Amino acid sequence: YPNPTTDYLNLTFEANIDKFYSIYDLTERQLMYGLFMNEQTVQINVSDLFNGSYVVRIGATSKKFFKNDTNYSPIFCMSIF
Repeated sequence: YPNPTTDYLNLTFEANIDKFYSIYDLTERQLMYGLFMNEQTVQINVSDLFNGSYVVRIGATSKKFFKNDTNYSPIFCMSIF
């Protein structure tokens, strides 16, 4: 998946999902959370996060992503079953 991202984390799923999501820093501190309701393509605004490494958790699936304002590549793809 293209990474790092700048302002938005764009997620595309194989089918519509109803799941909670959370974003954590590497010390496991939860920084953001929300709910996807009947969504197949979503966008999370991460512009308020500092540059660095983060983990997005959707249901039981976790993926690392990088926030870096100097490299613009906001697409991030994840498969959730």
